Amino acid sequence: MSSRNLTSNFLEFRNRASQNRTNHADNSKWDDRNPLLNDDEDDDVVHFERNDAFLWMEFHRKIQSQFGEIRNQIKKLQQLQAKCLTRQVFDEDAHSDSEIRLITKDITSMLDNCQMSVQKFSSFAKKSQANSYEQQLVSNAAQATFNTFQDLALKFNQCQSNYVRIETLIAHML
Repeated sequence: MSSRNLTSNFLEFRNRASQNRTNHADNSKWDDRNPLLNDDEDDDVVHFERNDAFLWMEFHRKIQSQFGEIRNQIKKLQQLQAKCLTRQVFDEDAHSDSEIRLITKDITSMLDNCQMSVQKFSSFAKKSQANSYEQQLVSNAAQATFNTFQDLALKFNQCQSNYVRIETLIAHML
């Protein structure tokens, strides 16, 4: 096993460090107790006095996650409805019908909760006392959220009405 003698390297680093310390010793600017930002540099720093910006963004993110859950449930409902409509014997799977009812109930409650969240978000956007750009951004986000909610509710209603219409047509054919 070979080893290296690091004594010369250590001595060299120690000498450089002591030289650098003496160069900066008389400069009080490098003291660790001084603030990193001076008061005169305050113009370049962004200050957040209110948490309104972060509050509405967090609220918007939560509503968007609710929309994602509703979309997934609607897809699941559509798949179950298609499965029920294409089965050969209608008495074959009563479990699917109860599962459709359960998912429909879940989607309805999720839409109700989401509607309340969208209304709260819209009222928050109207009450927000931000600068004009931020106010416009919050207002646009609230309008987009409301439009997305309307689209999801319409999609759910169309899904339900199509299923009922096709189910009644099949029942009349038999």
